Formats: sequence, structure tokens, C-alpha cells
Amino acid sequence: MERPQTRCLGIWVRLELLGWNPLETLQNIDEFSWCASLHEHSRLCGDEDRGPDVGPDDDLVSAMISTAIVPLICKQVEAGALDPYSAVDMRNMINLAEQVEASLDKIITNFSLFRF
Repeated sequence: MERPQTRCLGIWVRLELLGWNPLETLQNIDEFSWCASLHEHSRLCGDEDRGPDVGPDDDLVSAMISTAIVPLICKQVEAGALDPYSAVDMRNMINLAEQVEASLDKIITNFSLFRF
């Protein structure tokens, strides 16, 4: 079940992502203002003894990536934006996939506990 704050933040994230083509630009996900703001919010809400990225809302960045960034990437690839024979496109896609993997590592680890 999606949390209400995730739904509201999703609008802000999608608005900032308008016009962003992840396959053509080299902008990292961490460079967006929504990502920096959510990290800052997590630090303000977290326990300083446990580290700078620990907080009750730390998973908001991961939630935004999984609900806004991943579907955007999928739609662009399905629409034919990725040229598999282009070295530049493939480098950009690998870079983007690594960023998404690093951001969603906590969620992926949680899902790996379930065996189907």
C-alpha cells in the first residue's frame, strides 16, 4: 500500500523530471533537487549517532525512484529511445541502471528475504 506522502511527493518528482531524458543526459539522480531535499529531510528526522542517511523517511528516495524514475525509463525504452548499437546510449543506460540499483539496494535486499 502506497503511503500518502509518497503519492504527494511523486507529483513533485514527476514535475521535475519533465523534459529529462535519462538516455541523453549525464545528470545523476542525486543531482535533482527532490533527491537532495529528501536526503536532507531524512538527515533531519534521523538519529545523528547512526549516520547521516538514517531516518524514518530514508526510504522516500527509494520509493520515488521506484515509482517515478523506473517507470519513466521503461516507457522511454519501450518507445524506442534506446539504441542498443550506440555506445553512448549503452554507457548512459548502464550508468543509470547502476544508480537505480544503488538506490534500490535496500528494497531489493528486503524482497530477497521472500522465496517464491
